[in-house]
Amino acid sequence: MDALGSDAAREDRMLRQIVEGTNAGVAVLDTRLRYLYVNPSMARWTGIPAEDHIGRTLAELLPHVHRSEDVLRQVLHDGQPREQILSGSTLASSAFEDRSWHSTYHRWEEDGRVLGLIGVGLEISAPRHYLRTLETAHRRLTLVDAAGRGSAAPWTWTPPAPSSPTSWCPASPTWPPSRCWPRTRRVGPGRRRGY
Repeated sequence: MDALGSDAAREDRMLRQIVEGTNAGVAVLDTRLRYLYVNPSMARWTGIPAEDHIGRTLAELLPHVHRSEDVLRQVLHDGQPREQILSGSTLASSAFEDRSWHSTYHRWEEDGRVLGLIGVGLEISAPRHYLRTLETAHRRLTLVDAAGRGSAAPWTWTPPAPSSPTSWCPASPTWPPSRCWPRTRRVGPGRRRGY
């Protein structure tokens, strides 16, 4: 019996070290979605001490974090783990104005009785910010490309004569030749050069 008891105590200590030492946020919720436990990472994310979470819901603690409670109620109902993205702002300082977390929720049961949920989450603000930046850059490049294609259609390249600088002229017969290249400009005192 002592060996079993010491094994269980060692396992409890090991699990506590894992949960409290991880960068993932870990929370235990009751069936009314009130916090029973949060690990230190979760407390750092929210900017609220761990003990102040106990007995309160996320909506009560952080009304600016958006999470679907329907998803959590479905996990309580059917026992199927589910994932969701939470987003919003917390009391903790962050480099990101809008923060995001990817969380997975599992039903917590004991002897066939549903006791609540266990949630594990990782902050994904940096990768999401990076993706939004890439999407914005892609949209801008697409606009520049479309604008370039739209303005390039009526123009044709006129190959330069062997003794003249690079030139071009639009394909439109209404375009005045005075607006065709090469034109000259003054470069330094008394010198002209085509451009």
